Amino acid sequence: MEEVLEAMHQILRSTDPVDAYTLHKSVISQHIDGQRRLVFSADFFSDSEIINEVKAHRARLARLRELNLLGSYTHLVQAYRGAVIDRVVALGKREGWIHIEVTYDARTLMRPTFTVSEAPDPPHIDPPSVSGYQVYFVNLDNVFALSTRDIYQPDITKALQRRLYVLETRFQSDLDVFVFGSEFLDQLY
Repeated sequence: MEEVLEAMHQILRSTDPVDAYTLHKSVISQHIDGQRRLVFSADFFSDSEIINEVKAHRARLARLRELNLLGSYTHLVQAYRGAVIDRVVALGKREGWIHIEVTYDARTLMRPTFTVSEAPDPPHIDPPSVSGYQVYFVNLDNVFALSTRDIYQPDITKALQRRLYVLETRFQSDLDVFVFGSEFLDQLY
């Protein structure tokens, strides 16, 4: 739905009828039925995967509460999101490699610091991350890559917000291993 709404907003702001028609054809028309109504599939609610994911999420929240880390874990992930967006926007790049370095107190997850910089020649393998210190090299070409259904977003901040999961997944996966341990996570998944 978000994709269709964004296309509608772009059509309303467009001054070029050909661009507007192209957006309609490439995005909106995919959701129009035979009676010219917008339709969206909601079959994901019948899928057992979402139920299993919710159960795993609840177990992770309960474990964070037991460890007294719920607030600091949430803060660290949110701070990572904000810092990465701010710093990538400040670089003003949509292509090439960047280096992301995150440090925090391994015991409390507090006092995070973030460094994002250009990486003209990244290594072939990321250095190993350890609790309290995580390093990643990310190809921005992959972050901003558009699928055939994506709409080019000229605002780099909005584009990053839509694709932040590409930058966030490895960080949060590593953080989860450090906080919960592999055995706990293996039981969930």
